[in-house]
Amino acid sequence: MRLFDRIHRADVRDVVAAEIYGPPPPDHVPLDAAILRHIVRECVRVTADQCGDWVTAMKDAERDPLKTATAGLLRLPFESMWIEWEALVPGYSPHKPVQSAAWVAGYEPPEWAPAGSVQLLEFMSFVGFPDKVVYYPWIVVAFIDDTGQLIEMGVSGIDPDKGTQRPTMPMVPALMAIALMNCRNTEVTETRDRSREVRRPRKGSTRPTKPLTHHVITLPGKAPRFGTDSSTSGFGGGPAPWHLVRGHFKTYTAEAPLMGKHVGTYWWQPAVRGDRQHGVVQSSYKVIPTAATADLAQ
Repeated sequence: MRLFDRIHRADVRDVVAAEIYGPPPPDHVPLDAAILRHIVRECVRVTADQCGDWVTAMKDAERDPLKTATAGLLRLPFESMWIEWEALVPGYSPHKPVQSAAWVAGYEPPEWAPAGSVQLLEFMSFVGFPDKVVYYPWIVVAFIDDTGQLIEMGVSGIDPDKGTQRPTMPMVPALMAIALMNCRNTEVTETRDRSREVRRPRKGSTRPTKPLTHHVITLPGKAPRFGTDSSTSGFGGGPAPWHLVRGHFKTYTAEAPLMGKHVGTYWWQPAVRGDRQHGVVQSSYKVIPTAATADLAQ
């Protein structure tokens, strides 16, 4: 069972802070299972197993995965995301995948942020064990400009003399996942959970409960893992269900400028569209790197 599901279903009762880098920062507020459960329920969920595998492969090749991941566009598509992955960890768990995750939240940058910052990202990483979840109490902070590029990154509560790379490395699969989701060549496929048929109207309501659907975003080169049915999508001319449109970039050129005069890359904030009468769409993402990421790593 996935770490997200274990936390959501209350299968995780013990949540403890890691101490491998020393005691937690003075302003650290301990997490417990109830707080963590609230966090995951408020997040857009992302599955990024291949990103974890990619980081391991980069390390084995003696390359710097952090440098490559932060070369992409890192503007967070939603205000809060739970990015999780399962990957083998050589030297620790070479035969059984380790469950890892990152809670990523986006905020307006503070007044003291570096010049050009339009978004502040905060990362906290987690590792799942059979009986508990261990988290790193040190927050990785990243400042992003209006094009999505990284301006500056650091770690809250870590002595700079001890270096910042070690606690930053657990975040690399999450960073790579965000960069891949901001790629222009991603495909969006709507799927429907066919195990949930339309139910009878709730008490006091005349409308039936529509089956839940969700979006799967797949990078080129891989087929979606779930069956799709374009006739039920609601986006091909029929009424659209209630759904969350992810934040996205739009690039306008001199040949096709915005409003006839603006050029460059623009950021569109997430928005809610559609009608609940036609169902509810839940957003989830399958992040699957392809040969393009191998080229990027060269």
